[in-house]
Amino acid sequence: KFLCKFLIEGTAANPCFTKESSETIQLAYWNAGFHFPYHVAPTKKTIMGLRESSQIKMIENEGETKAGMIITLQAKIDGVKNITLSKLLSNDKLVVNYTMNKNDVIVINTNYGEKSIKLNGENAFSILAPESVFIQLDTGENYIAYDVEENVDALDIRVDYLPQYMEVQSD
Repeated sequence: KFLCKFLIEGTAANPCFTKESSETIQLAYWNAGFHFPYHVAPTKKTIMGLRESSQIKMIENEGETKAGMIITLQAKIDGVKNITLSKLLSNDKLVVNYTMNKNDVIVINTNYGEKSIKLNGENAFSILAPESVFIQLDTGENYIAYDVEENVDALDIRVDYLPQYMEVQSD
C-alpha cells in the first residue's frame, strides 16, 4: 500500500454554483396566432399574430448574488435604430448605437469574465456607446426597460440568465 500526499491548485473565475439550465425571459416578440391546418370561418375574426411588447419587464433573480445576462436582439425589418436597455432602479444603461438590418442579431453578454457584444457572430464593441454599463441582475426583483429610436415593433428581445448561488441548493 502507498500513501501519497498531493496538492491540486486551480483558479475559479466564477466560484458560484448555478442551475443546470438558464432562465429565459422574452421582453419583446411576436406571438404567432396563425398555424396549419388553418380553417377559415366566414363569421369569425382571426388574429394572425400578436405583439408582446411590454417595454418594462420585471425579472426575478432568485440567486444569492448578482447575475449577468445574455441579451439577444433580432431585427425583423431594416431600420431598427439605436437600442437602449436600462435597469430602472439603478439607472444603469446599455446603449447600442447601430441601425440594424433585417435578420441582424446582436448578442450582448454581461456575465462576469465573459463580457462581449457580437453582431452576426462578429466582435462589435464599436457599436456600444462609451457610457454604457454591462447590466447585472441584482438579487430579487429587477425592472428592465428598453427603448428604440425607430421601428420599436420590429425588434425581438430575449434575455437568458443563470441565477448564482454561494452553496449547493437542495430541492
